[in-house]
Amino acid sequence: MNNSEKKLISGREFTQNELESVVEIINMFTDNLSRTEIARTICAHLDWYTATGNFKRHSAWKLMEKLEKEDLVELPEIQDNNVSSMSSIEITSKTDEEAEITGPFYQVVQLNNPKYHIQNHFLFR
Repeated sequence: MNNSEKKLISGREFTQNELESVVEIINMFTDNLSRTEIARTICAHLDWYTATGNFKRHSAWKLMEKLEKEDLVELPEIQDNNVSSMSSIEITSKTDEEAEITGPFYQVVQLNNPKYHIQNHFLFR
């Protein structure tokens, strides 16, 4: 394909130069960025936006996968963002239930404490 020919991918016609730029972006950032971040970078480089002004990340993602299938690039592994894979919260005495706070506000909160000065200002206007 010469530079004047265009290739239709993900609803957009790409020149050879544009495809080479995309391949270069992927190769440059594949070790440091996620697929989503690379897709955003491609969209920014190509001024590839939806009608509402957002990046066409889904289309860029499809383009990247197509280039990978053609053995032109190697994409980073898909990251597992599953919440259950995150480390759990350690339960310590800091999370123990405390005694219920009861009584009038002025007795519970130390209104003479300097850190409550601004609250006092609004409370007693």
